Amino acid sequence: MSARTQIVAFLTEALPAEWTVLPFARDLGNLTKPTVSVEMSRVDQGPSQGLWSATCTITLVAPFQDYEAAEDFLEDGLLVTLGVLDGIPNIGLGAERVVIAEKHHAYQVNITYPLAKSDDSEE
Repeated sequence: MSARTQIVAFLTEALPAEWTVLPFARDLGNLTKPTVSVEMSRVDQGPSQGLWSATCTITLVAPFQDYEAAEDFLEDGLLVTLGVLDGIPNIGLGAERVVIAEKHHAYQVNITYPLAKSDDSEE
């Protein structure tokens, strides 16, 4: 199982049941509930031999196009998401407010973690 697949499984289990967790970013269309997508966004040389430093982008999208409703959701939704991620050891994280496709209000949370170069896991 890949690191991204493991993160998707972890988020699906840990985030509120009424949220949708997508295994990759895609055209969001019209959302009816909070949506989270996960994608690998960067891999760099790691801090020591045998490790990569991998960055995964987790995007939390509000199900509202109305700015005020989206902001109200995102304030709490971001804290829920960060709280879940805070339980993962050995990661760095940060979040940035974005608008996707000029209508979806969101936060992109980047997590950086060590990834073994000789990882024998399967997708």
